[in-house]
Amino acid sequence: LTHDTQQATFATQQLFHLLVSGLLVAIYILFSMSISISMTCAALVCGGMFLLVLYPFNRRALRFGLSFRDANNEMYNLITGHIGGMKVSKSYTLEKYHKADFFRASHRTSDQMILFTRINSATRFCYQVGAAVAIALFIIVGIKVFYLSAVDLVVMVFLFSRILPGLSNLQQIFQRIANAMPSFQALLDMETALATGKESECDTI
Repeated sequence: LTHDTQQATFATQQLFHLLVSGLLVAIYILFSMSISISMTCAALVCGGMFLLVLYPFNRRALRFGLSFRDANNEMYNLITGHIGGMKVSKSYTLEKYHKADFFRASHRTSDQMILFTRINSATRFCYQVGAAVAIALFIIVGIKVFYLSAVDLVVMVFLFSRILPGLSNLQQIFQRIANAMPSFQALLDMETALATGKESECDTI
């Protein structure tokens, strides 16, 4: 329950962060449209392609969230069981078996965290590389095709360097929310179960 509450709190914080970051990206997009609608649309197409290509990472983040929650529950259950049966374990010299279980559960938990961190880092890396390539192409297109002035081109590059990383940030935040959603759903299910139990008691009375 403690872990689920912490994850749900983290997901709520990330949701507000997602809204603020999304609003900031929208402002950059509107500002860039006032300079060149065509190039802004091109930037949005690139960002949309990144979102589609990296979408499987979001599903993996959700899957790792489920595994991470299971690993934490296993860890808490082992701790509770060890504390409850400490005297029995000591009497039958079972400490080494408890120790092996703790090592296995802790390694499983850390492995899930590492895997999710890899996904989040891979998303950021792909966006950074893709953004660098896209900005270079935008500079060439802006000069050769749209004949933008130096001032407009500098402003557009500045905005693109904010829009594409902003989209990357939005996807990373979404992955963190997806990773925490299993815990959030578990709290909702618990709340529903408790509410149903109270209603049953009221009906019985």
